[in-house]
Amino acid sequence: MIQPLIFTSKDQSPEKILDEQLVVFMQSNASQQLLQVNYSFEQYWLPEQPIISLCAVYHLSRLENESLIIFTVFESLVNSDVTFSSAEQFKQDCNRYKLPLFSVDTATLLKTVSIKKPWGQEIWYTGIEERGVAELVGVNSVVCLLPLYLSALPERLCGQREKSLILLKILDPLPDEVIGDLYFELHEEKREVYVVTSVDQSAWPDGRGGIRFGFDQDKLNSYNDDSAFKRDFIKSVKTYE
Repeated sequence: MIQPLIFTSKDQSPEKILDEQLVVFMQSNASQQLLQVNYSFEQYWLPEQPIISLCAVYHLSRLENESLIIFTVFESLVNSDVTFSSAEQFKQDCNRYKLPLFSVDTATLLKTVSIKKPWGQEIWYTGIEERGVAELVGVNSVVCLLPLYLSALPERLCGQREKSLILLKILDPLPDEVIGDLYFELHEEKREVYVVTSVDQSAWPDGRGGIRFGFDQDKLNSYNDDSAFKRDFIKSVKTYE
């Protein structure tokens, strides 16, 4: 039985250790190998950015001259009883301990998180914020937090852009026409991509909808200051509601 190689990464990504050992593996005669990397992880989406201990375990195998990688990642302290017996038993061990199992070469299903809004809800696919964190579903149906998944292979999975993912979400308004349709967001800085899935033909007969960015500049210029404009704006909203 092939025993796992165990490493500890103090100041580098576990993926770097994987890359180094992958070269050694491909130059060897071994058919498979198991690597376990223990590392510290900063929860960058939380206010205090607390540090937790993670463990990533990579199963290496080969198909002719190509390497195949399946892996799991989990919080060490929460799963302190986890031990891996051998490379041959890796999948069985993941299922026994209910650890998520992923393949580098297989698409992974995103599991949404719902964020409540006064007008309904946002359904996040890639959200990593204090308000909520999206998850993924492993090939063995066990879920994993998206940032933990990305931390195991940040270069391969997202080109080292794990902290600046575009937020993919659905805007899901309430069915009430008044409450569900009216809202205005104010951001000092925001980068979003909107995918329109349907357009109400009764509101937009030609099939074209629109999103207004900012207030009408002529209307804004008719006020002496922003405070007066905001007061009238709130009054208009209350009148409409």
